[in-house]
Amino acid sequence: MEISQHHKTALLFGASGLVGNQCLLQLLGHPAYRKVISFGRRKLELEHPRLEQHVINFDNLEKYGSLFKGHDLFSCLGTTMSKAGSREAFFRVDFTYAYESARLAVANGASQLLLVSSVGADPESLFFYTRVKGELESA
Repeated sequence: MEISQHHKTALLFGASGLVGNQCLLQLLGHPAYRKVISFGRRKLELEHPRLEQHVINFDNLEKYGSLFKGHDLFSCLGTTMSKAGSREAFFRVDFTYAYESARLAVANGASQLLLVSSVGADPESLFFYTRVKGELESA
């Protein structure tokens, strides 16, 4: 991960997942970031002096908007159809939560968004999963 500025704050969504957890470890080990602010549905087991954790209700993101202050937003939010239980619930996690967190972070000064998406993401896809990912990339 090549980063030119120093002493930045990273906002991280989805740190409890496989990709998000690896992203968290990379950010905590990178000298460019003085602080990593993690947002999730539950507290992570990891404790670190540069990690600030917030347990939030993603259905009320506006309530936490003032906390979304950082330079770079890393969005690793995602679920599976089986965990979500329905297309509507999947869309809410993979599109709505990711989109709204990015919108709030940009409104609070974030200048860079790094999004974990999918191979084949396409808003015109016949497959629901890749269509949702494509819609998010296009939003």
